[in-house]
Amino acid sequence: MFKTTADTRALVADPSVHMAELVAGMLRTLKIRLVDVTHNPSDTQRALASRSYRLMLVDAEMCSDQEFRQLRELRRPNGIPTGTCPSS
Repeated sequence: MFKTTADTRALVADPSVHMAELVAGMLRTLKIRLVDVTHNPSDTQRALASRSYRLMLVDAEMCSDQEFRQLRELRRPNGIPTGTCPSS
């Protein structure tokens, strides 16, 4: 089970501003207060390079196959803090 703490940080990456804000709002109602939102792959990659996230929600249609593979690589447990972030 995924448990949140006061410092749980989430990333919502979706090209739709409205959808991203809707999802971010839902996360905030679940007591996840630190929610970053991005709308394009380059901003998403910058966010991932600068912060550690316990939860990432990325719209698969936002990324090309190569960019999506790069996002998956970021969660591999090789010393990168996002290595423990769940994925599907």
